[in-house]
Amino acid sequence: MKYKIILIVPAMALLTMILAISNLTQFAMAFSVFTDNPTNGTINLPSVSVSVDSIGAGHIVGEVTNRGTQPATFMEIIATFYNSQNLVIGTDNTFTNPSTVSPGQANPFDLIFAYNDGMTISQIDHVKLHLDWR
Repeated sequence: MKYKIILIVPAMALLTMILAISNLTQFAMAFSVFTDNPTNGTINLPSVSVSVDSIGAGHIVGEVTNRGTQPATFMEIIATFYNSQNLVIGTDNTFTNPSTVSPGQANPFDLIFAYNDGMTISQIDHVKLHLDWR
């Protein structure tokens, strides 16, 4: 059986990122990351942080926790990136490490995104995270 949950993190309000384009030029980047998972849900995404590394790649980093009694296997984190007009400008995905989240465990993830499919970090207004597992 395959389970799906869509997450929108209202507690994460606005995250500010600084993207170093060169040694002399910096641009301030800000966007929101949302999740709609209930705080008392079996599979939970308690915290997420966003940063940009030295080569300009964005990172959405967090942990997925399993409060249930069954393992959640192949735990995938899917990000949908939106612009200020609420149009999808890109998607990306990653898995927790390890990919099976056992009951009572929290497994980390690092979703790395960059300039894919014509999307630039400065175009991102908000991101919706979606968890998918079996």
